[in-house]
Amino acid sequence: MCRVSRVMSLLLELDEKGSFWEDTQRIWIQEIVFVAQQLGLRIGYSFRWKNIGPYSPDLTDDGFEMLSLPRKIWKDLVNLEELQKETVDRLRTILNSIKESFSDIEKYKAMQLFASLLFLVRCAYPKEKTRDTAQETLKKYQDFDPEQLEKAWQLLESYKLVG
Repeated sequence: MCRVSRVMSLLLELDEKGSFWEDTQRIWIQEIVFVAQQLGLRIGYSFRWKNIGPYSPDLTDDGFEMLSLPRKIWKDLVNLEELQKETVDRLRTILNSIKESFSDIEKYKAMQLFASLLFLVRCAYPKEKTRDTAQETLKKYQDFDPEQLEKAWQLLESYKLVG
């Protein structure tokens, strides 16, 4: 299965209706795919740091390709069974926790915060080794208050994504 099919499968499985036409939805999908890969789903994108968080130019390009296909035919093009259901369920739980924990900000911003801290700890070079250094680095690029930063870190810890 190609990576476009994997993303379509993931979005169908999560019942996400995001669109690459809107910036906020593009960020939301980027962060979902990044976190899914960090959880172990083999989707096939590389991510780099951008001021908005983890970013894959290839995923953006593929997202516009997905837009050319009507969503109602996606199920005919992909095999949902090929996804690792347990990992997708874990991702769904994380997404729900993020939505519940950050009801004061838009969901894409909350996911941006969560994925950005995860990227800084796991993927950045050099990797940020502590909560404080990751949060300080993130403050240089994004405008989150200390309470939001701490809440995101606690979620990352609760799902054992940071140590």
